[in-house]
Amino acid sequence: MSKRNKIIIGAAIVLAVLAIIILLLSLGQKEPAVNENANQPAVNKPGLLPLTNINGNVNLPQSIKEAQEQSSLLARAFTFSEKFGSFSNQSGFENLEDLKVMMTPKMINWTNQYIAESLKQQGATDYLGITTKSLSVNINYQTEVAAEVIVATQRSELAAANPRPRVYYQNILLQFVNSDGAWKVDNAVWQ
Repeated sequence: MSKRNKIIIGAAIVLAVLAIIILLLSLGQKEPAVNENANQPAVNKPGLLPLTNINGNVNLPQSIKEAQEQSSLLARAFTFSEKFGSFSNQSGFENLEDLKVMMTPKMINWTNQYIAESLKQQGATDYLGITTKSLSVNINYQTEVAAEVIVATQRSELAAANPRPRVYYQNILLQFVNSDGAWKVDNAVWQ
């Protein structure tokens, strides 16, 4: 595993731990008492989340398990997008091979076919490399067994013919399946 990959994975783990700590600290705050005699909703102290939403419904915090699941999903999406989108035509598809541990069997089959087709078409070409950086992650939906995530990325393409990198922004749609307690990528589509 390259030094860059170790840094990316380490950063994702640190972000996940920080998210869990912040969530635990916010869940540990005591909610202000309700004046039952006045039959009025509680007034929050500054810095606390509102007890009710716009419709007057009570906002219940997520469970710690749900927060951990979401944190794990976001970290995987962040890491997967960067590694999946970063490659060079001289690396022998190392990025995809490294990601197979994060893929479902269906995605592994797609990856194997993609690599085989690319090797057939690959000839003597000049250098081409793309570096991808994940910028933000949005969860479209998440259930206990499936999730769909969009990751906004910044990509930098460097080619031998043009020594100045071409920078562009591209989203990737990731579909996950929760397999044995771990989120695995089942499909990845650049938008």
